[in-house]
Amino acid sequence: MTIFTVPFVKPATTQPLYNQAMNTAAGRRVVEWVAERHLRRMCRRLGVEAHPTLLVSNIYAARMLSRLERTLLFYDFNDSPFQFAGVPAWAGDYWRRTREQVDAFFVVSEHYRRRLGQETDKPVTLIGNGVEFSHFAGTRPVPEELRGLPRPLFGYIGLLSHFLDFETLEAMRRARRGGTLVLIGPGTPATHESVAALARREGVAVLGPKPYAELPGYVQALDVGLIPFRAKDPYVQGINPNKVYQYLAAGTPVVTTPVLDLVPEPPFLQFADDPESTVAAVEEHSRPGPIATRVGTGRGLMTGTRSRSGW
Repeated sequence: MTIFTVPFVKPATTQPLYNQAMNTAAGRRVVEWVAERHLRRMCRRLGVEAHPTLLVSNIYAARMLSRLERTLLFYDFNDSPFQFAGVPAWAGDYWRRTREQVDAFFVVSEHYRRRLGQETDKPVTLIGNGVEFSHFAGTRPVPEELRGLPRPLFGYIGLLSHFLDFETLEAMRRARRGGTLVLIGPGTPATHESVAALARREGVAVLGPKPYAELPGYVQALDVGLIPFRAKDPYVQGINPNKVYQYLAAGTPVVTTPVLDLVPEPPFLQFADDPESTVAAVEEHSRPGPIATRVGTGRGLMTGTRSRSGW
């Protein structure tokens, strides 16, 4: 597999001049022209066949796709293109043009399958999400930077996106009972100030992104894995986060915003849709002793065990 970057239009970057250019049709056409030339040059270099089968997940490639000869075009609807911070008003036209060209869709959740079925008569196939189970289930040592933190450790691992409910995070910090709220993952411009403010408070450790190879050690070290998203955000309803399966494969009990494609199985997987219910769900893990963790993968259930400390 050869991986290379094509400079498609990217809205809401940290570069004001670029963003200003992208808000003009002429600016977008220039970037798309550069992207198309680069992609065609790389395809020739790699010996890609003249009429390839394409899989895309970027609506901003719409103009270029309309000029590429191909056999089939699939779209991977792993996230809604409108769920991200700073989506511009002109994104809707790119989505329409992309949707009209696609031969079939793959979607990550039943919610998105139903929703997309209302927008297109093309085939829509639910694949869902899963986990590299053996990578997360194998026993790992506790990472050095977690060893000195007061326990219990309850944390979130993933993109620190605008989906995060900072009211819930603050409630967890206040109710930590001497423990530590841990946030691991890359930041975004949309949440930089909120994360920085939270990091300055007592009982919070913001550790930044970690390599995938090291991630299981961090997940296994948590007493509770959190996914504290804003439950009323319409795009949260369609998510099916990989981190749910990663937490469970590592033997870490999960408290998450409701995921419509999963069924809660307390104490292994519990749903909470506001600060109070999140705190209450985490407190369910205050009883010492081993727990058995069942992992839903969209293809069945896998099992593992772990020990947990008190909340």
